[in-house]
Amino acid sequence: MSIPKLYFCFPSRLPGGMSLLFLRIAEYLAVTDQAYTFLIDYEDGTMAINRDKSLTKLLTYSDDGKVCVPDEAILIFQSMTPWSMYPGLSVHESVKVIFWTCHPFGLIPTLPGMRRQMQASIKVSLLILNSVLYSFKRRASKFTVFLNSVDAIIFQDSSGLKITQSYLNLRLSDPKFLNIPAMPSIRTKTNPQQRIKDDKLLKFTWIGRIVNMKYFILKYAVSKLNVIQDSLGYSVEINIIGQGEYLPKFKKECLKFNNITFRFIDHLTPLELDQFLLSETDVLLAMGTSALEGAKFGIPTILLDISYREVPEGFVFTWLHEKSDNGVGEVLSIDKLEYGNDSLKNKALQIIKNYAEISEKELDNFRQNHALDFISESLLKFSQGSNLSWKMLEENNFLRRGCLYSFFDWLRAFVRRKGFLSPRL
Repeated sequence: MSIPKLYFCFPSRLPGGMSLLFLRIAEYLAVTDQAYTFLIDYEDGTMAINRDKSLTKLLTYSDDGKVCVPDEAILIFQSMTPWSMYPGLSVHESVKVIFWTCHPFGLIPTLPGMRRQMQASIKVSLLILNSVLYSFKRRASKFTVFLNSVDAIIFQDSSGLKITQSYLNLRLSDPKFLNIPAMPSIRTKTNPQQRIKDDKLLKFTWIGRIVNMKYFILKYAVSKLNVIQDSLGYSVEINIIGQGEYLPKFKKECLKFNNITFRFIDHLTPLELDQFLLSETDVLLAMGTSALEGAKFGIPTILLDISYREVPEGFVFTWLHEKSDNGVGEVLSIDKLEYGNDSLKNKALQIIKNYAEISEKELDNFRQNHALDFISESLLKFSQGSNLSWKMLEENNFLRRGCLYSFFDWLRAFVRRKGFLSPRL
């Protein structure tokens, strides 16, 4: 049997979980001789900069160029609306295609300038999707159902599936799921419990871009730590590792919190990050792939939910290992709020009293559900089992953009020039 050729397409210059996710899987499959792997990225993109040149081949992407994906290849995307597929691709009609839904709103059309409002409220979204964007919603729904019928779509967790079905008004039969992985480590976190007690200090770390969907929940978590600090009787230090358009705003908010101290770090290389977590972090605050960076070491990790608006009182803080579907980030649901709960204080007390127990649970959960070898090999099997070809996408007119999209594309560019956030439609 010939070795499969996998093309991972995610052109992005912004450091982020999806780039590292594709890169790690590609390199694992290459080093274990299970696949030839290719990365489609900008010349200065995240995958391009961080790749091991001996393991993967880079295909330099530009919107004006033509990256050729040849016959017998398998093309892997993060799930997206079909009309927003990268225009700089030239794909052979027989190429197999598969989509991995690692962002809960990846398949949802959004109106330029209204992304935050739509993702913050399903009522607002449905109003827009059922009027201005009705034709886009209908196409996205048809596209998603079609992908599922030909085994060409997988979901990171049940949260992403729920959002896709609710916003697009559809139901998928027998959907496929695949957790996201992280690089395993032979090292584990040395129990800092004695140091915590001796220094009377708890060290929290946040990893992740400071962007709209992460800003509000991070601010809420920090404000809660500020509130409970005095009752804990321990000093609290928070390390913020990450950049993003909301970082200046977040720094300004932090000036209001007098009971905790902050350290801001723009960026760490993967090796530097590992060392920082092992030596300077007692508890990790994160969502998505960032949460696994702590769990792989057995660092107690509090999983934060996605929120595009201010977080109401009552958010319940949970350990990563407590998530029933092994998800690493879902959209905050007001139905799960518990006003006046002491979940964060209880988590801090668990760390102070029995660090080893929480650490071991996080490590066990990571090994059972997020190990890179199992996830990589599962993605390879899913990819080989896809019955979708590029020709089928073209024959079903999924890749057609049309006049209305061209108008929205112009509108998106206009919104960007004015300094507002704007998504892909």
